[in-house]
Amino acid sequence: MIRICCLGLLCMGLWASTHEAYEAWRDGDMLKAVRKYEATCYSGDMSGCHALGTLYFQGSGVPQNYSMSASFYAKACNGGFEPSCSSLGVLHQYGLGVRQDLEFALVLYDKSCKSGYPRGCNNLGVMFEEGLSVKRDYKQAGLYYSDACLAQDNRACFNLAELLMQGKGLKKNKQQALEYYGLSCDLGFQEGCDAYKNLKAKGKK
Repeated sequence: MIRICCLGLLCMGLWASTHEAYEAWRDGDMLKAVRKYEATCYSGDMSGCHALGTLYFQGSGVPQNYSMSASFYAKACNGGFEPSCSSLGVLHQYGLGVRQDLEFALVLYDKSCKSGYPRGCNNLGVMFEEGLSVKRDYKQAGLYYSDACLAQDNRACFNLAELLMQGKGLKKNKQQALEYYGLSCDLGFQEGCDAYKNLKAKGKK
């Protein structure tokens, strides 16, 4: 299971300058959406560049092209749009359209996290939990998950619950794990809903 993410259009947010493009995407007018995002990107709006990176990653309205996706994410990241740094980190972690580089992925996640973007903190937590380009440290992973969960990142809440269930870096606590699974579910993460229901059912036996 890939526990690092954020490449979906929902991760963009609805910034005013790209709202018309987002509405076109939502309505299924992909050609218009691509044109609008291109216009905002080339006018200097980095959220538009991020959107283009996502469209090329997904192959929505344009042929799927990971290299183009990485190019637009890099442009946005270098332009100060930190969510793109996290997305670019994903591409470098898995070697999609770019050379696989775990160390650079770690740097990108760290940059995104320090800017206050919670998914970057979640992704950084996964790197520490799995010991990817850094010494494995469950406690540090838990701290990153906790920060991201407080900022309402649904996957981070789920990952924190997993550590609590297994007692990795944190004292094993099924009740707290249940609460974080529930929070993950409330924030829209289906795996959190499933885990909450399963753990709740076991508690009734």
